[in-house]
Amino acid sequence: PSCKRTTAMEKQFGPIVTSVLLALTFGCWLTAMVAPGWFLIEIKTSSSSLTSALGESPKMKITTEVDMGLFFINVCVNEKCEQIDYEKMKTMKNFHAMPELLELQAEGVLAMALCTISALLVMIPARSKSTRYLIALILMSIAVIFESILIYRMASANAEMDKIKKIERTLLTGISMEVKLPYSILIAGIGALFGILGCVSSAGMYRKSRDCAQPGQVLNVFHAAPATGFTILQETY
Repeated sequence: PSCKRTTAMEKQFGPIVTSVLLALTFGCWLTAMVAPGWFLIEIKTSSSSLTSALGESPKMKITTEVDMGLFFINVCVNEKCEQIDYEKMKTMKNFHAMPELLELQAEGVLAMALCTISALLVMIPARSKSTRYLIALILMSIAVIFESILIYRMASANAEMDKIKKIERTLLTGISMEVKLPYSILIAGIGALFGILGCVSSAGMYRKSRDCAQPGQVLNVFHAAPATGFTILQETY
């Protein structure tokens, strides 16, 4: 009876809680993937010699902002913005520290795809609950690993650029470089936390559904034995 009550509660709350966690994970990862916030850098130049070489007024300050997403890059010069290809960005100074874009895209897309499949396995009714909970747990764990690798690589690239910024600050005058907070990494990290909670919830549902299934199977065998024995006695006498 207690197992039946637990199973009824799981049918109402377990899949709902897990689905909400996976939905939050998907939402965070989607937002992080489409937003140009994985790498943010601002370069300000005020050197008269530099501005003269560029054909600008010596008193004019040039502010260049680079906002990198996984699928596009925005480059703004004095608030005039333009989207350019990643291949062009790789030829620019200091961008050799960035990981390959295709690998980053693959990691983000695979993580979201596995998260979607896991959510469908949890929400769609099926006879074998324990099996689909286990599959959802495995797929979601892989998704969190992919997204964590993406977060780590981009965080390392930001840290590397921060080191370069400190070196150039001591060598160049009239140029200031600022690496801004990569908000897409933070959003993806929050999504990864939701994903871990979703894995924990899936593991709990799998364990409980498996524990409830085993006593039921033993109980059926136990009730079948006396009936079979009674039939044999009738045929004998």
